[in-house]
Amino acid sequence: MFLIICAVFAIQQGMFMKAPGASGRAPGRDTIVDLRCLRDGAIAIQGQPASLDMVRPAVERALSGDDRAVVVVDAARGSGCALLVELLDQVRLARASRVVLREQIR
Repeated sequence: MFLIICAVFAIQQGMFMKAPGASGRAPGRDTIVDLRCLRDGAIAIQGQPASLDMVRPAVERALSGDDRAVVVVDAARGSGCALLVELLDQVRLARASRVVLREQIR
Protein backbone atom coordinates (compact mmCIF):
# COMPACT_ATOMS: atom_id res chain seq x y z
CA MET A 1 0.00 0.00 0.00
CA PHE A 2 1.32 3.44 -0.96
CA LEU A 3 0.29 6.68 0.61
CA ILE A 4 0.84 9.90 -1.32
CA ILE A 5 0.51 13.18 0.50
CA CYS A 6 0.15 16.39 -1.40
CA ALA A 7 0.53 19.69 0.43
CA VAL A 8 0.05 23.20 -0.83
CA PHE A 9 1.77 26.05 0.97
CA ALA A 10 0.49 29.57 0.61
CA ILE A 11 3.27 32.11 0.54
CA GLN A 12 2.42 35.69 1.32
CA GLN A 13 4.46 38.16 -0.62
CA GLY A 14 4.42 41.86 -0.02
CA MET A 15 6.13 44.81 1.50
CA PHE A 16 5.47 46.36 4.87
CA MET A 17 5.13 50.12 4.64
CA LYS A 18 4.69 52.67 7.35
CA ALA A 19 2.55 55.65 6.49
CA PRO A 20 3.48 59.08 7.82
CA GLY A 21 2.22 59.66 11.35
CA ALA A 22 0.21 62.51 12.76
CA SER A 23 3.10 64.91 12.18
CA GLY A 24 2.42 64.58 8.46
CA ARG A 25 6.14 64.46 7.72
CA ALA A 26 6.79 62.16 4.82
CA PRO A 27 10.34 61.01 4.16
CA GLY A 28 11.88 63.25 1.56
CA ARG A 29 15.02 63.36 -0.54
CA ASP A 30 16.91 65.06 2.29
CA THR A 31 16.56 61.94 4.49
CA ILE A 32 18.45 59.78 1.99
CA VAL A 33 22.22 59.94 1.59
CA ASP A 34 23.08 58.59 -1.85
CA LEU A 35 26.65 57.25 -2.05
CA ARG A 36 28.05 55.67 -5.21
CA CYS A 37 31.17 53.64 -5.92
CA LEU A 38 31.89 54.11 -9.61
CA ARG A 39 33.75 51.77 -11.99
CA ASP A 40 36.68 54.13 -12.33
CA GLY A 41 37.27 54.10 -8.55
CA ALA A 42 35.59 57.45 -7.96
CA ILE A 43 32.99 58.23 -5.31
CA ALA A 44 29.86 60.36 -5.64
CA ILE A 45 27.73 61.82 -2.86
CA GLN A 46 24.21 62.85 -3.90
CA GLY A 47 25.41 62.60 -7.52
CA GLN A 48 28.36 64.99 -7.04
CA PRO A 49 31.99 63.83 -7.33
CA ALA A 50 33.60 63.50 -3.91
CA SER A 51 36.56 62.05 -2.07
CA LEU A 52 36.50 59.36 0.59
CA ASP A 53 37.22 62.01 3.26
CA MET A 54 33.91 63.71 2.46
CA VAL A 55 31.74 60.63 3.13
CA ARG A 56 31.73 60.64 6.93
CA PRO A 57 30.90 64.37 7.32
CA ALA A 58 28.11 64.09 4.74
CA VAL A 59 26.54 61.16 6.56
CA GLU A 60 26.95 62.87 9.94
CA ARG A 61 25.23 66.02 8.59
CA ALA A 62 22.30 63.97 7.34
CA LEU A 63 22.01 62.14 10.68
CA SER A 64 22.15 65.36 12.67
CA GLY A 65 19.13 66.65 10.75
CA ASP A 66 17.23 63.35 10.82
CA ASP A 67 18.36 60.42 12.97
CA ARG A 68 16.26 58.10 10.78
CA ALA A 69 18.17 59.03 7.62
CA VAL A 70 18.93 56.16 5.28
CA VAL A 71 22.33 55.72 3.64
CA VAL A 72 22.08 54.08 0.22
CA VAL A 73 25.37 52.74 -1.16
CA ASP A 74 25.32 51.91 -4.88
CA ALA A 75 28.30 49.85 -5.98
CA ALA A 76 28.99 49.58 -9.69
CA ARG A 77 30.22 46.26 -11.01
CA GLY A 78 33.97 46.45 -11.28
CA SER A 79 34.33 49.24 -8.72
CA GLY A 80 36.42 46.99 -6.50
CA CYS A 81 35.89 45.59 -3.03
CA ALA A 82 38.58 47.73 -1.40
CA LEU A 83 36.80 50.98 -2.30
CA LEU A 84 33.47 49.61 -1.12
CA VAL A 85 34.94 48.46 2.21
CA GLU A 86 36.58 51.86 2.78
CA LEU A 87 33.31 53.61 1.97
CA LEU A 88 31.34 51.38 4.33
CA ASP A 89 33.94 51.99 7.05
CA GLN A 90 33.30 55.73 6.76
CA VAL A 91 29.55 55.14 6.96
CA ARG A 92 30.04 52.99 10.08
CA LEU A 93 32.27 55.64 11.69
CA ALA A 94 29.49 58.17 11.12
CA ARG A 95 27.26 55.82 13.17
CA ALA A 96 24.64 55.27 10.48
CA SER A 97 22.31 52.48 11.52
CA ARG A 98 20.11 52.34 8.42
CA VAL A 99 22.28 51.34 5.47
CA VAL A 100 21.20 49.84 2.16
CA LEU A 101 23.80 48.24 -0.09
CA ARG A 102 22.91 47.55 -3.71
CA GLU A 103 24.68 46.77 -6.93
CA GLN A 104 24.34 48.96 -9.99
CA ILE A 105 23.47 46.71 -12.89
CA ARG A 106 23.93 49.27 -15.65
